[in-house]
Amino acid sequence: MHLKKVLILILTVAMTAGMLVGCSNNPDNNSNSNKDNKSNITDKNNSKKSISMILDIEGTNNEVMNNAALLALDNAKKKLNIDTNKVESDDSSTFSNSIDILCNDNQDLIIAVGARFAKPLEKVAKKYPKQQFAIVDYEYDKQPSNITSISYEDNKSGYLAGLIAGKMTESDKVGFIGGVKGSSRDKFEAGFKEGIKFSNSSIKDVSIEYVDVFKDSKSAESIAKKMMDNGVDVIFSTTEDDSKTVINAVRAKNKKVITTNKDQHDLAPENVISSIVKDFEKPTYNMIQSFVNGNYKGGEVIENTVQSGSTGLAPNSSQNVPPDVLEYVNKNNK
Repeated sequence: MHLKKVLILILTVAMTAGMLVGCSNNPDNNSNSNKDNKSNITDKNNSKKSISMILDIEGTNNEVMNNAALLALDNAKKKLNIDTNKVESDDSSTFSNSIDILCNDNQDLIIAVGARFAKPLEKVAKKYPKQQFAIVDYEYDKQPSNITSISYEDNKSGYLAGLIAGKMTESDKVGFIGGVKGSSRDKFEAGFKEGIKFSNSSIKDVSIEYVDVFKDSKSAESIAKKMMDNGVDVIFSTTEDDSKTVINAVRAKNKKVITTNKDQHDLAPENVISSIVKDFEKPTYNMIQSFVNGNYKGGEVIENTVQSGSTGLAPNSSQNVPPDVLEYVNKNNK
């Protein structure tokens, strides 16, 4: 009987210890969460870090961002001696569950790539206040203390797109097609409209539409066709498929498009007049490096600027944008 009691006691201690491994979602642990975040990072500075990256739906969706972020993770694994893990998502309804599983897998940092993770990541971050998270290409109105955002100066790059569109439209009708509404897309829209207003007072209104290319891959193309049927001859596309479906529509109608994420000039040399490019690889790598080196602070917004070269107009813009327009843009680049 005595031996039986000892075995039960050992088993109970082992089970209790197992429950304490990984992220804790005990509401009692929410107090002093900022302090816990910092101490959690400091305690592991000298140990091998485990970093996981969760990606949005693959295929053409988020192709540029996903590939660049993965390259950053792979380089970090080689150069920084870390353990890495990649998770690919098939359905947005499973985002929260996927992040939750990673939290219970004892990961030091979980990086979500893309704006569609914003809400589920924020929800899970509240549940696990000691866990560190990051998100690529999104910033919150109120930044959670355990989520770091890699953000871009989309308002300024959108402004540059607006200056070009305002000067190159022949019909004085321009359009904006956004993807996941919120954060960068809102900044793109605001900057674009400001650039249009500054460069062309004849344009009284900008056609604005938002689509979800994840739910309907043809939605952006349909909207682009509708805009062009109504006289729009320049479209600024910021959809998550790297503007590809809008490019197809514009090429068929022989109109003009300004794309995002990377230089898309080669896809339609006569129609892609400019692209807003973003460097996703270096900022992601730098954030991982700061985490490994112990210089990381949870809850920061790392904004990548036009001036730094992390975002801005693609060099190939000179192929289709006249020299006088480029000079005008450079002169009025605020």
